[in-house]
Amino acid sequence: SYICDEPKDNELQTNVNVINDEDYFIMKLYKNISGNLQKRTYTQIKLLFDKFTYNYEFKREDVEKILNVKKTRANDIISLLVKSDLVVQISYLSYKFKK
Repeated sequence: SYICDEPKDNELQTNVNVINDEDYFIMKLYKNISGNLQKRTYTQIKLLFDKFTYNYEFKREDVEKILNVKKTRANDIISLLVKSDLVVQISYLSYKFKK
């Protein structure tokens, strides 16, 4: 029989999976958004994530400006992100990507 000692606290564990924030977000995006995601919508969401990552808050006006879209399109994208649990509402008008 093979006996394996548990790693000690000061030993580095080498078989730990590490994934960067961008890759994690893309995986979560495909997992959480049901149905087919239009390429344009995917590109717009990715652009927003690249700009704000998990670190910064944004408002609908920011989405309009960055994506060069009208208020209704910005609202649609934010609603999709909130419904898909990718964004959390921080305050009445402010949102943030959720890990």
